[in-house]
Amino acid sequence: AIRRRLARSHTRLGQHAQAIEQYEWLRKRVPIQEAGDVLRGLALAYQQTGAYDAAADAWSTLARGLKTKTNDWLEAQHALIPCEAKAGRPDKARKRLQCLKLVQSNIASKQWKDKFQALEQELGAGG
Repeated sequence: AIRRRLARSHTRLGQHAQAIEQYEWLRKRVPIQEAGDVLRGLALAYQQTGAYDAAADAWSTLARGLKTKTNDWLEAQHALIPCEAKAGRPDKARKRLQCLKLVQSNIASKQWKDKFQALEQELGAGG
């Protein structure tokens, strides 16, 4: 519990490298079923430092552990796609987005539909 608070404090203070150290320590020791907040914090910290490959890995691990089509799963997918692109894998990002478009037809939330549509335009994934 202390390391989680320490990691969040580092994040709030903009000390992302220190936050990453704490989150990585937690990632190795916290059971995967209880690591959602750890993976999310780690992914965000990596994004802030421009380590998009590591951020994509954390978002992907998080998404795999979540129930599909939930808000948390959609958040992870929405964050993962631009990380893939910024890590030098734009084709993989576009492919992931296209797969999500198939799932998206069953998503009731207009908010998420709009977010993914904006992401599609940003990536130039086209219709």
